[in-house]
Amino acid sequence: MTFQTAFPILFNFGDWDVDTRNRGGFADTGESQFGVRGSTRHMHFSAVSFYASSFENDNASSATGNLQGVYWQMFGSGALDLTANERVLGCTLQWDGPERIQLATVDNAGFVFRIASGSATPPTEYRQWNLIGRDTLAAFSSGDPWAVVVDLNSTPDYETASFDETDVQCIGFGSVRYDMVGTATTKFAPSWVFLMNSEKGNDLPVFRNAAETWQGLIACAGPTFQTKQLHDIISWEGTDTFQCMCPLKFGNGTQFTSFDDQGATVFWPDTDKPDDPRIRARTGLSFRVYAGMRNLASDWIRMSGTYYGGNTLPDWDFSQSNDAPIEFTDPTFNDLGDFLVGSSVVGPATWSHCGEVTIVDNGADIDGSTFRNGHKDALLVLVP
Repeated sequence: MTFQTAFPILFNFGDWDVDTRNRGGFADTGESQFGVRGSTRHMHFSAVSFYASSFENDNASSATGNLQGVYWQMFGSGALDLTANERVLGCTLQWDGPERIQLATVDNAGFVFRIASGSATPPTEYRQWNLIGRDTLAAFSSGDPWAVVVDLNSTPDYETASFDETDVQCIGFGSVRYDMVGTATTKFAPSWVFLMNSEKGNDLPVFRNAAETWQGLIACAGPTFQTKQLHDIISWEGTDTFQCMCPLKFGNGTQFTSFDDQGATVFWPDTDKPDDPRIRARTGLSFRVYAGMRNLASDWIRMSGTYYGGNTLPDWDFSQSNDAPIEFTDPTFNDLGDFLVGSSVVGPATWSHCGEVTIVDNGADIDGSTFRNGHKDALLVLVP
């Protein structure tokens, strides 16, 4: 089976010239800019062109070196207000051979992601997440890309006192080198950088099972991430089990939707795992799911699969109440947050360890449904 999606082309990270949006290196005490090679254009262009570039920390050290990194302007001359906009950033990283273990531990900022505020070049006010170290699973990557997903409103590992979340202008990547093998460096190539809106709208992955240009930032589930190629990590297709690492919506409100999950098993990753903290999400909010079809009986969604929310407990908004049917044939929803049900929803389902299932329109028909072990006081809520 194949799930197809349109992905928002929002975040043009860099340009053909690597210096066009460069805002300088990390600038705290002892920090510096590491080497950047090649172009960084990579949104609706092939990842192959980006893979000619690399980010290289060559800070000589026989133990743990200083943090080196670089910032890029996000939106030309604009800025992002995180108090009014909820955003989730996702990208993939690929390490060169043994250099993946040239990192310090995750607690010592082996690999970090930053957002920075203000117009200073380089920025001095930032929010930082420590995502990868030689003591985490990602350090075992032998060549294939690994996904990184960060909700920009999630709890960081460090934040400067004057960071302004209403004026976010830059993102940054950095690493601390741990010299284990001679004079080897830490070298990596980030690619496929997407900035998604986790609130309802069209600035997030939209699934409608029609031919689209873009595949979402999705990692197909497998025995290990190491066995997955780049195409698998950024698309959602191929088998009957999938890992979804982003918010999403079924239908975009303007085009034909005919989505059938064909009984698939879909799960969202856990956040803040001590041995693999690459996913930094907020409970209920970062990986929200929506329905957004046109008011036409010819549009439809069919669900019979099994869904697992992990410890992020994503909220689902299927409050759609129009002529487009959402047909449930005994799907099972596990470990989700709150679930809104509109009159478009027809058929039984099982909710296990979910939040409140709220019927927002009395035209909804979920007769025969099962509710188990909810994590709120009420399992089913009826709104007059």
